[in-house]
Amino acid sequence: MTHNVDYTTVDVPDGKPPEEYHYTERRAEIFSLIEAAGSPQRMNQSDLARRYDVDQSQISRDIDALGEYVAESLGQRAKLTTRMMFKRVVGDLLEEDDWRASKAAWEVVTEWNEWLADLGEQHREPDKSEVDVDLDARSTEVSYTVVREEPELPVDGGGRVDYDDLGFSQAPASIAVETPENGGDGE
Repeated sequence: MTHNVDYTTVDVPDGKPPEEYHYTERRAEIFSLIEAAGSPQRMNQSDLARRYDVDQSQISRDIDALGEYVAESLGQRAKLTTRMMFKRVVGDLLEEDDWRASKAAWEVVTEWNEWLADLGEQHREPDKSEVDVDLDARSTEVSYTVVREEPELPVDGGGRVDYDDLGFSQAPASIAVETPENGGDGE
């Protein structure tokens, strides 16, 4: 179902009895109530049905429609939201000047991107990449494309990433690549 209504922009009228709301006004108010509560499960559908003088099944349909609305609008805004959230949350946490806050910033971004990837709205990095290399060739050309910008990380006096400043006890381990020269079979 495609929604032509952006429920975040619908004005809920002051002074108008809730039972006289147009369905878009009712859904806009329910949307803001869910947003304030943090979850539709925290809403009492019977109370909402009484407020708007509708059946509880209508409230269920309204909440389902709001779920579809969020899913559709998420697809359009996911990357912008991710980028802005990443910058804001990580920036705020890094200003704390505490390694726990830095670690929390990383966890926030990771969980958000995992959720978007589960929805199919965010590219998920592959678990492994395969590269074909012709070991008999005299020269090898490698081409790549940058698919995302890396966050700006703190560096130490030697120009290396300062992992202690980020709150990690050690730098990431390097990845060993097996070739025929170092004991791998090259395949």
